Amino acid sequence: MRDKSLPLNTDELAIMDESTLRNLFASLKRSIGRSRDDGRRAALETNACYVYREIEIRELRREAHDEWLNSNPQLEVVQ
Repeated sequence: MRDKSLPLNTDELAIMDESTLRNLFASLKRSIGRSRDDGRRAALETNACYVYREIEIRELRREAHDEWLNSNPQLEVVQ
């Protein structure tokens, strides 16, 4: 497993599965809580912010898509 304190590549985050992203965020939060080294902690917090932002972007995109579907009733929703 990769060192979570290393900077994350935003391209990697963009293609990660949703559950993997959420697991990574939870893991980062646990690591931040256990970290006593200020430099490592700062790097973990930065990574957590990037992961959280990716999760937030996906949620907002999903909400916008749902609104768009609701505003276009002629579209048939297939589930």
